[in-house]
Amino acid sequence: DAGVGNYDRRDISVRFEGPLIGDNLLGAITYDSREADGYMDDYYTGIDYGNVDKEAVVGQLRWFATDTLTVDFLALWGESTENAAPRTCLQINPSAVLQNFVSTYDGNFAEQCALSEQLAKDEKVINDTAGLTYDVSNTMASMTVAWDIGAVELKSITGYLKQEDLTRDSDQDGTPVLTIGNFSQAARNLEANGFWDGEERTFFSQEFNLFGSGFDDKLDYTLGLYYSDEDMEGYAGGAILTDGGQMGIAVGDLISTLPPSTLGFRRADTLAQTSESAAAFGQAIWNFSEMWQFTLGGRYTWEEKTIEQDNYSSIEPSLGLLTREQMNALTGFIHELEPNAVTPQQKDKQDWTEFSPSATVTMFAPGSWTDGFLSSAMFYLTYSEGFKAGGFSDFGLERPTSFDPEIVDNTELGFKLEMADQRVRLNGAIYSMDYEEMQIGVTRIFGEFDTKFGITNAGSSKMEGVELELSVMPIHGLLMSFTGSYIDGGYEEFNDEFINSDGETELTDRSAEPIKGLPEQTYSWAIQYDWDTDIGMITPRVSGYYKDEVYIGQEPEAFDFEEESTLDSYTVWNARLAFQSYQVEGLEVSVYMNNFTDEFFYGTGNVNASNLGVASVIRGKPKSYGLDIYYAW
Repeated sequence: DAGVGNYDRRDISVRFEGPLIGDNLLGAITYDSREADGYMDDYYTGIDYGNVDKEAVVGQLRWFATDTLTVDFLALWGESTENAAPRTCLQINPSAVLQNFVSTYDGNFAEQCALSEQLAKDEKVINDTAGLTYDVSNTMASMTVAWDIGAVELKSITGYLKQEDLTRDSDQDGTPVLTIGNFSQAARNLEANGFWDGEERTFFSQEFNLFGSGFDDKLDYTLGLYYSDEDMEGYAGGAILTDGGQMGIAVGDLISTLPPSTLGFRRADTLAQTSESAAAFGQAIWNFSEMWQFTLGGRYTWEEKTIEQDNYSSIEPSLGLLTREQMNALTGFIHELEPNAVTPQQKDKQDWTEFSPSATVTMFAPGSWTDGFLSSAMFYLTYSEGFKAGGFSDFGLERPTSFDPEIVDNTELGFKLEMADQRVRLNGAIYSMDYEEMQIGVTRIFGEFDTKFGITNAGSSKMEGVELELSVMPIHGLLMSFTGSYIDGGYEEFNDEFINSDGETELTDRSAEPIKGLPEQTYSWAIQYDWDTDIGMITPRVSGYYKDEVYIGQEPEAFDFEEESTLDSYTVWNARLAFQSYQVEGLEVSVYMNNFTDEFFYGTGNVNASNLGVASVIRGKPKSYGLDIYYAW
C-alpha cells in the first residue's frame, strides 16, 4: 500500500503473512512508514509544523497448540519524530499584563501576536525559534491465550508497553517572544544542572476472562479480572516563559530585565508517578425469548496513584538594563538551578474505589412486524455508570492538588431499523448523562505573572442529546449516508478556586460558562456510487463534515470575552475516486482531495485572557490531495 500527495506526502506499508510450520504456526510482519511536510511554516525559521514522520514494524504469530488452545503474540516497534501542531496567536485582551513584555526576540508580545494572526491565512506561524517537537519511541508486546474447554472458554490477555525519548512541546502563546508549553526549554536547563536524564514510561496489564453459556443457551455470561501498573519517570516541566529565561520591559532603547525567578524562569520540575488499577467485572445476557433480552453487568474498580515531584528554581540575578543586542544574545541561556526554597519536593498518594453497574433491556421485532417494508428492528433501553480515576495537578502549592474521580450516569433509549429489503438503515438514540465531579482542564492565576494549568472537578453537570444515523441505497450501487448529533450540555455546579489580591484563596462560580470544547451540533454526510464497468469497479465518493462553534476558555476571565473565546463553526468537504481492477486481481487505485473548498478554520485551542490576553489556536489542515495504490496477491 503506497501513497503520495501534496505537502510531499510519502506513505508505504508492506505486509507479508502466511503459514510458517504447516497449519499450526502462522506468521505476519508489517512495515509502515508515513511522512509528510507540515501545512504551516514558521515565518522566521522555516520549520514546518503539523508534519507527519512515523515508522513502525509489527510482527505477529498465531500458534494452534492443540485443537482447543490458541496463542496469539504481537510485537511492535514504532517511532514518531514530528514537529508540534502549528499555533496561531489571536488578540483578545490588549490590557493583559504580559502584552508589553519583551524577551530574547525583537518586538513585544502584543506586536508579535498581531503578526501571527496576519500570517495565518498564508499558512505561516511564528512559533518558538528553538523549534517545537513531539517525539516518542514505542516498544509493545502482547500475548493472548484462548482455551476452549467445552462448557466454557478461558482467555488470558497480557500487555506491555515502553515509551522512551519523549518530547511533547507545544506553543501556548503562539509567538517567539514567550515559550509557554515548550517543555524542552525546562528539560535543557534541568539536564545541564544534572537534575534530569530523560523521560521513560512503562505499562503492564494482565486480564483473565471466562466465557460461558447455560440453560439451553438462554444465558451467556462473561467474568473477568484485570490488573495494570504504569510507571512514569523523568517527566520534565516547569514555568520557563522565554527561550533564555529572561524577560523585561523596554525603556527607550534599553530593556529593564527582571530576576528570572520573578518572571522568565520561575521554576522547573521533574515528576515521577505510578498508577495501579485492579478490577473484577461480569456480564450476563438472558435471552427470555426470540423477542426479549436482558443484560446485566457490573465492574468493581480500585485505582491508586502516587506522585513525587522535585522542584527547582533559577538563582540567576537580574541583569539590569540591557541593550537589544545584549538581550538577544541570551537566547538559549543556561540557568544555575537549585531546589526550590519553598517547596523543594511534593509528594502524595491517593486511592479510589467504585462499583459501576449497567443494565439493558432489548426488544427484537417479531416476524409479524418484518413481513413488509420493515426488514428488522431492535429497540433498547440502557442504564450504565462510568468511572474515570482521579489524579493530581500541580498548582504550585506545598502539595500536589488532587482531583476526584469522575462519575457519569448514562440513560439511553435507542433503536436500529432495517427497511426496504435492507436498502434503508436507520439508527437513533436519545440519551441523558449526569456527571458528578466532571474533570475539567483549567487555568488558574496565582499573582500578577503566575499562571498554571491543571485538572479540577466541576461539582455536577449534565448532557442531553440525540444521535441519528441513516444509510440509503435507492438503486443498486448508489449509497447515501448521514449522521447527526445534538448535545445540550452545561454545568449545574462549578465553583473554581482563584487567588485574590491579598493572596487568599476564594471560590468563583463558573456554572454559567459553556463546557470547553463541546459543540452543540455535528453532522457528517456521504454519497458514493459503484459503477461496474468491463475493466473494473469505479467508485466516486463525496463526503462532508460540519462542526458547530465551541468555547475554548479555561479560566474565569475568558468568559468576560466569550465571543472572542469561541471558535467559529466550519464545514469540510472531501472527495475520492477509486478504481478496483478486474484485469489485475487485488489492485486498487484511488485519488482524493480533502477539504477541496479550502475551508479556513481553527479546530481547537485555548484562551488565557488575564495574563497573556490571547487565544492560542490550531488551524485545520488546508486542501490536500494525493494518490493511493493498494495491491494484494
